[in-house]
Amino acid sequence: VDVIVTRDGQVFKGYNTKKGHPNYEDPLGSADPKVKEAYDSVPEDERMATTHGRCAEVSALSKAKTAGADLEGATSISAEVKTGDLKKACKSCKPALNYLGVSDGVNETKKGNRQ
Repeated sequence: VDVIVTRDGQVFKGYNTKKGHPNYEDPLGSADPKVKEAYDSVPEDERMATTHGRCAEVSALSKAKTAGADLEGATSISAEVKTGDLKKACKSCKPALNYLGVSDGVNETKKGNRQ
């Protein structure tokens, strides 16, 4: 799951699509155009091979954009449902989040814990 929290406190939840399971619709196919643009901007050789654009971030970002939320300065936090473990953005999501002005709150938290 992923949660996007905007600077003004709006919260948008998203879920992944079973890591590219063939019975699930491609989330980028129905994503907000700006979110699709962000994921399309990730160079193909730097993307997650079979799961690019299928993470929970796509769903949460699209919900936020559709609601008219300002994503600049927002924070994304992802977790594994089964374990509750926080998950850093993958190599497809990290640049897409940056493109939209959203920080990876898990990555920032883990950096802060090391200091």
